[in-house]
Amino acid sequence: MGFWLSFGAVAAILLVSSGAIAREGLLRGYARAQWAVTAGLVPVLVGSFGTVSLVSVAVNLLAIPLYTLLIVPAVLVARRC
Repeated sequence: MGFWLSFGAVAAILLVSSGAIAREGLLRGYARAQWAVTAGLVPVLVGSFGTVSLVSVAVNLLAIPLYTLLIVPAVLVARRC
């Protein structure tokens, strides 16, 4: 199930950001990506678990930049060494 949630989150972010021609502000782009992940994963969560956690939005607000800016780059650098 974790794979499908991750796949859906990445797909939602790519779907929202792929049509952007003009540069938008950092906070606006971040809010747009957060909205896309939340809206895109609600049907999967309800279909799989029957409910949606109210904390998921707050967790994603921290998890998305944490993984994007720190964890994934650190793993890629460590893998290269």
